[in-house]
Amino acid sequence: MVYALALLLFSSLTCVGLLAIWAATSPHHWFWRTMLFLGVMSLVLLIPAYEPFVAFVLQGMVVATAVQLARWWEIRKHKVERTGARFGIRTNLLAMVPVAVLSAVAVRLPALNFPAWQSVLLIGVCAGVATLTGLWIARGKSVRWWLRLPIGVFIVGVLSLVLMAGDWSIAATHSLWGWPPPVDDGSGYSIGYDDYHQEPAWIAIISLLIGIVALVQSLLIVYFSLINEGQGQTAVVKRGLIVATLLILGSVLLAPPAGTYYELMNPLPIPEADLPNPNGYDDFLAAVNLLPGNMIVNGGNFDTDTATLSQLRAAESEMRPAIERMCKGLSKSILGQVDYTSDDLWLESIQQFRSIARGMSASSKLAGKERDYTEAAAISLDLIQFGIGIGRGRLMIDTLVGNACTGIGCHDLYHTRDKTPVEQCLDIASGLARIENDIEPLEDVVYRDRIWTQHTQGWHAHLMQFLEAVSEESFWSSYAYYNSDRRNRAVLRLLQLEFALRAWKAEHHEWPESLAELVPAIIPAVPIDPFSPDGKPLQYVRIDDGFVLYSVGQNEIDEGGTIPDDDGSGYRDPATGDLRLDIHYAPDPPVNAGSIGDKESVTEEETTPSGE
Repeated sequence: MVYALALLLFSSLTCVGLLAIWAATSPHHWFWRTMLFLGVMSLVLLIPAYEPFVAFVLQGMVVATAVQLARWWEIRKHKVERTGARFGIRTNLLAMVPVAVLSAVAVRLPALNFPAWQSVLLIGVCAGVATLTGLWIARGKSVRWWLRLPIGVFIVGVLSLVLMAGDWSIAATHSLWGWPPPVDDGSGYSIGYDDYHQEPAWIAIISLLIGIVALVQSLLIVYFSLINEGQGQTAVVKRGLIVATLLILGSVLLAPPAGTYYELMNPLPIPEADLPNPNGYDDFLAAVNLLPGNMIVNGGNFDTDTATLSQLRAAESEMRPAIERMCKGLSKSILGQVDYTSDDLWLESIQQFRSIARGMSASSKLAGKERDYTEAAAISLDLIQFGIGIGRGRLMIDTLVGNACTGIGCHDLYHTRDKTPVEQCLDIASGLARIENDIEPLEDVVYRDRIWTQHTQGWHAHLMQFLEAVSEESFWSSYAYYNSDRRNRAVLRLLQLEFALRAWKAEHHEWPESLAELVPAIIPAVPIDPFSPDGKPLQYVRIDDGFVLYSVGQNEIDEGGTIPDDDGSGYRDPATGDLRLDIHYAPDPPVNAGSIGDKESVTEEETTPSGE
């Protein structure tokens, strides 16, 4: 992605710089040159993208101002007699046009903070100085050309340091830092060199970028100078060479900004919503309105795993109306709706959904303490279904919260697996498979999120999407969402097998030698491991006193059920080892576990339901 951004910046700033040089040096009337430059720059306002407009116009103003100062200096140096500056009525009237255009844009500028405008202004000024450097290297006369080159390199180095010290927008376009930059309020946010030093490639990229801008413009100016000064060439030949050069270089330089402009001008169309009626999502939202204030489950000292019976009863009692209303929606078709014209993420409702999930977890734990394991398992299944329903039809953030809620339900259900009546294990396994089928395809959620981002988050977010696409990168494959989806599916499938294995053991009085023995009497097929790059099934190893069931995990390497690395605090790196529910849901994962036969596994004693 960084190289795609570098190419876009190089081509865009080069094109703007060349147009600025023409506008500043052309013999045509200043008004037409100015209006043509502003007209071309104003194309980005149709996106709308005000920050690039400001940077490009500032780049042109730097070039025009420097060229005029150079002309004034030449006149003064040669002591050419000139009259004082005079401005006629016609000139003043013409000047009002570009002033009016810029004023109209100024009143519509977004309300950005100081670091954001500092970044925009720095890019414009540095690009303008780079353009002038190229012009000076090509046309300078007071210094020999072999000396102008190292001086130009020095100037480029200074410009690079200036950008690294104060720019944010370039860095934010290839990262998740965001735009505009957050204000340093003591929360750890800052901008400047420290934000670049972690990515040293950007030092070279920025230097190379500005250097190429100056070098290409120098070569172009030298080339056109040679054409115009060529001996023995007719005007037609000169004109033909210029046109051919413009066509060739124009197609090369304009391709990246033109393609980007087309993309930003054509966001994905907003899909029509086809909501079911009745819709279970309406019951989810109605349940939020039934939640009490200062909920017990949200208290800092409340933990469903350690709460007393009286605490669980109090929590279940106050959450019961909301949970009952939510459960009505589980029997209906569930589909949320996205407002593609608003940047409201429903964060308050999302947080309340998590409160409902905590309340359901408390209800499940209460049923378990009261030895009603059938009810405890049923509540956990409802919680899993609720978590999946939260993200249906909605955005990635909703799905991530839904995955967290589903994880709570899976955690509770896993810890009741050995106490649930064995005659219910097969139904629970089937129910988990059915619930997983309600999970939307990953691509559908990402596609909705892309549409919402393009229509509500402005040109910068849309540009990031485009650069990721042309770089063959994407948000869902690069960050947490992709792994969250795979982990959610893997846990559901492992949990399905946990109960399917218990159903088998209830009938055969021993664990199977392989998962294939469960097919087709218990399950229709062995579930595929979502983390397996080859599409292999989940892994099962029979050991003397039980079994080890696992997914290859986030690193996509089958390590024979190896426990993920522990940093000493109980946290286990998901990118190491394999995914095992006995470790994933262990309150305090064992440290320094040995071989697969020595690790925690499901044993004969663990599988006896209470009361047998």
